[in-house]
Amino acid sequence: MKRISDLLGIAALAAVLCGTTFEGAQAFGLPGAGTKPPSSGSPSVTYMGVEYDFPAAGESTWFYRVRSDGPPAISHVVFELTCPELLILDAGTWDGTDTTSLNSGAGNPEPDEFPSAGQRDPTTRMTGLKFDRGFDDYETRYYYFTLNDNYAEGEIDYAIKAAWWVISGSVTGPACAPIPPSASLALRKTGTMVYNPVIDCDVLGLAKAFNALVFGDFTAVGGDTENRLAVGGTAHFSGGYSVGIPIYGNPIPTYYGDAVDMLIVGGDLHDDNWGVNGNIVYGGTRYGPERHMANGNIVRQVVPVTFDEQGNVPADGSGVSFADLHARMIARGALLGALPDRGVIRKEVVPPYNAYFTGDDPQLNVFNVTAPPDGVMNSRINIAAPTGATVLVNIHGGTVRYMNANMVLTGVGRETVLFNYVTATQLVVSGFNHEGSVLAPHASATLVGGAVQGQAVFGGDVVTHTGYEFHNYPFQGRICVESDIFESHIVYNFTVHNSGPVPLTNIVVVDPKLPVTGGPIALNPGESNTTAFSGVYLLTAEEIAAGSFSNTATATGWTPAGQPVSASAYDVQLFAQPGPFIHASGGGGDGLRAGQAGTVSVTIMLYAGQYAGTAADWWLLALPHAGDQWYCMDAAGQWIAVPAGDLRALRPARQGPLMNVLEPVTILPEVVLPAGLYTLVFALDPLDGVLNYPGGPILMDTVIVTSGD
Repeated sequence: MKRISDLLGIAALAAVLCGTTFEGAQAFGLPGAGTKPPSSGSPSVTYMGVEYDFPAAGESTWFYRVRSDGPPAISHVVFELTCPELLILDAGTWDGTDTTSLNSGAGNPEPDEFPSAGQRDPTTRMTGLKFDRGFDDYETRYYYFTLNDNYAEGEIDYAIKAAWWVISGSVTGPACAPIPPSASLALRKTGTMVYNPVIDCDVLGLAKAFNALVFGDFTAVGGDTENRLAVGGTAHFSGGYSVGIPIYGNPIPTYYGDAVDMLIVGGDLHDDNWGVNGNIVYGGTRYGPERHMANGNIVRQVVPVTFDEQGNVPADGSGVSFADLHARMIARGALLGALPDRGVIRKEVVPPYNAYFTGDDPQLNVFNVTAPPDGVMNSRINIAAPTGATVLVNIHGGTVRYMNANMVLTGVGRETVLFNYVTATQLVVSGFNHEGSVLAPHASATLVGGAVQGQAVFGGDVVTHTGYEFHNYPFQGRICVESDIFESHIVYNFTVHNSGPVPLTNIVVVDPKLPVTGGPIALNPGESNTTAFSGVYLLTAEEIAAGSFSNTATATGWTPAGQPVSASAYDVQLFAQPGPFIHASGGGGDGLRAGQAGTVSVTIMLYAGQYAGTAADWWLLALPHAGDQWYCMDAAGQWIAVPAGDLRALRPARQGPLMNVLEPVTILPEVVLPAGLYTLVFALDPLDGVLNYPGGPILMDTVIVTSGD
C-alpha cells in the first residue's frame, strides 16, 4: 500500500494525518537506541467500540484503529491481554465502518491459532495479542479481536514498535471481570445505497431562459432577438438591433427597474443606442456611445458573468458559468442525439425539391437524418405530427447548409419542434427559417436572411446579417432522457438480538431520520430477528453534495418486570457519485484567502466508483477571474503559469489510474499565487495530456478563493 501523496505523485499533496493521537502515549528507545519524543504526529491507537454477544452469544469483539506516522513506520502492535480466564478466539482486520466485515487472520496476529491465551512479545516485553504485519508510512489500519466472554470495559496497555522505538500507552479494552448478566438487547443496522438515474424531461434546462444563447462571439448586422440574448464571448452589433422587443413571436412584458437582465455578454460589448427591454450586463469592456436606458433599466459590468436559476447575473459570480452551461448543453445534445427513431411513418427525400418527415406518435416523434453533403437548396421540408406532440429532428453531419429553402409544419406547432445538430461544427443558413428551436452545442453559424422561430443554442461563434432574427417562441416540448444525475436512496435492514437471559416483548425500532416499518416483536433469550424491521431514506441534493450520510437507530423492548431495555446502532454511508471534489474552508469576513497560514484550507477528494483503475490525467488548475495567465500545478507540486485560454500549454499534475481518495488531502503549497480572485479546478479526463475542457469527457469540481492580502 502506498501513501496518498505517493499515489498522486504530487509533492504538495503530502502529510495528511486525520484522527487524534492518544495524549498519554510514551516513547522509549530499545537498548542502545535513542528516544523518539511524542508529538501530534506520533502513532496512535484509538478504541472504536465493542460488540457483546458477537459473533456468538457469550463472546465479545473489540475494535480499534491504529495509525502510523513515519518514517519510521510501525512494525508491529501489541495489546496487553493478561486476565486469568481470558482466551482469544479470533483476531484480524476490519474495514473501519462495518463491524461485520471481519477479515480473520489479517494483520498477522500472534498467537495465530485460536483459542489461545496471550503470548509474550520479547521486543516490547508485553504479554497479549500481537499484530506482526508492518505498516507503510502514514497508513491507517483497523484491528479487532474476539474474546471468550462479555468482558466489561476497562483499560489495557498497548505497545507500538517503530524501528528502534517502542511507544506505549493505554486505551479502553476488556477488564478482567465480565459484565454481569442482565436483560440486554443488541441492534445491528445495515444500509445499502441504491442509485436510480433521474429521468429528466427539462430539455434545455437553464438555457430555456434565453431566446438565443451563443457560447462564442456574436456579430450581428441588423436584426433582433425578441427575448433574452446571452453571449459568452465578444458581442458586436451594427446596423441597428433590438433585444427583448417581440414583433413576430410571443409578447413579453415591458420590464421596469433592474430586475431582469436582457442582454448578457461575457466578454467585450460593442454597443450602440438601440432598444433593449431590460438590463445590459457585460464582463469585459463596453465600447460605444453613452446609453440612456428606459424604464429604470441599467447597464452594469460584472466579473465573472454567471447565471442564477432565473437566467439573471448575480453580482458575486456565484452562479453557473458559461463554461458549465455549455458543458450541460453538450451533454444534453448527446443524450438527445442517441435517441432512436420513434413514431416514424414516413422519412423520405423526394428529389429534387421535397423532404417528408411524418410521425404518428401523440407524445414524441424522433427523426434521425444525415445532412446532405451539398446542403439543402431550393427545397421544401415537410414535417407532420399530431397536434401537441413533440418532434425531435436529430441532424447528423459536420457542416450543414440551407439556402433558399422553406419548412412547413402540419399538425404540430413550432413550440414543440426541436432541431438537434448532433455533431455539426458549422451551420450555414441563407434565406431559411427554422420552424422550431435549435440546439447546436458544437457549431458555429453564419445566418443570413431568415429566422429561428424558437430558441437557439450555438456552441461556437455566430455571425448574422441581412436582418436575421430570433423569434420568441419558447420550446415547450417534452423529451425525457436518463440524465447523468442520480436519485439516490438508502435501504436499511435491522437485526435485533436478545442478548440477555430474559425474554423481551413489544420490541420496536425507531430512527429519527426515517420511518421504520415493522414490529413490535418479541424475542426469547438468544433469539434474533433479521426481517421484521426495514426503512428507506431518500437523500437530498445537499446530502449527496456532502458525500456521506449517517444516522442512529434505537431498538427498545420490555422485560417481564416492565423495565425498558434499549440498544442503538449507527450507520454511515459514503455515497458520492463518481467524481472529484474540491473544498475550501476558513477565511475572514471578506472571503477565503489562499496562501495565508491558519485562514484557509483547500482540500481534494476523489470517489472513483466504476471508473477505478481507468488511466487518466489529473488536473489542478487556478484560473484567475482577471488577467492574461492561468496556473496549473505540475507533477512537482509547483504552480506554473501559462497564457490564459491556451489549453495545450497546461500540464497535468499526475497521469495514472483513478483511485479512491476518501480522506481530504491538502493541495495548497506554500507558494502564494498572485493576488486576485481564482476559481480552483480539480479535474480528471482520459489519459492524453490534453485538458478536455469544456467539451469533455471530463469530471471536475471547482471552488472560488481569493489569494493575496
